[in-house]
Amino acid sequence: MSSRHRAPAVWAFLAVSLVLSIVGRSSPGLEGYLLLSTGTPTLEAFFLSPLYYRHFTYMGAAFAVILVIGGILESQWGTPRFVLFGLFTAWGANLITLVTGTALDVSMPTFGAGSVALGLLVAAGAQYPDFRVARHAPPARHLVWIIVFSAGALMAYFGNRANDLLLPQVSSVPLSLCFLGMDPMLLGFLRRRQARRVEQDRKRVKEIRSRVDSLLEKISSEGLDSLTRDERSFLERASKHFRSD
Repeated sequence: MSSRHRAPAVWAFLAVSLVLSIVGRSSPGLEGYLLLSTGTPTLEAFFLSPLYYRHFTYMGAAFAVILVIGGILESQWGTPRFVLFGLFTAWGANLITLVTGTALDVSMPTFGAGSVALGLLVAAGAQYPDFRVARHAPPARHLVWIIVFSAGALMAYFGNRANDLLLPQVSSVPLSLCFLGMDPMLLGFLRRRQARRVEQDRKRVKEIRSRVDSLLEKISSEGLDSLTRDERSFLERASKHFRSD
C-alpha cells in the first residue's frame, strides 16, 4: 500500500467540508440546510449533510481516514470511480438513516461523512487484505473490522449523549461491500464506454482524412481557387486538429 498518491477529490471534499463546518457552526440559518433531521428531512440536507460536522473530534477522526485511506484508494481506482463510491456510501447511509428514524419514530439530526470513512476502511481491507500497518498488527482484512465495530460503538455512545442519530451510518459497511460486488460490472461498463469513445474518435479521424484527401485531389486538378469558403474553412480546422494531435 503506497503512501504516495494524488487525490484531488479527497482534498476538495476535505476543504469544502472544513469550510461548511466552520461557517455552519456560527450560522444557525445555514446549519438548518446542513443537518439531516429524520423528523423533517429536506433535499438540501440529504445531499449536503455528509459535508458538515457539529463535533470537531468526529470531524478529525473522519478526516484522518478519508485523507489516508481515501487518498490511497482514489489513486488506485481513479477519481470518477472513487467519487461514485463516496456518493453511494454517503447518500445510501443517509437513506437508511431516514428509514431507521421513521421506523423508530425518532426525530434526531445526522451529519458527517462517518459513513464514507467506514466504507473506505472496508474497501481498503478488501483491496489490501494482507497489508499490516505494523509488524505485529493483524492483517488489514481483520484490522478493519476491529476498527468498524469500535467506531460503531463510539458513534452510538457519543450520538446518544449529544442526541444525534449517528449509528445508522454504519450501514455504509454493507453498502461498500455491495459497491465492491458491483464493481466488476461498473468497470466493464466503463471499459465498454471508453472503447466506444475510442472507436468514435477513430471513425471521425478517418472521415476527416478522407475528406481532406478528396479536397487535396480537387486542388491538384482544379486549383486552390476552386475551393468553396466552407471547404477552405474545413481544411484549416483539419490542419489545426492534426497539428494538435
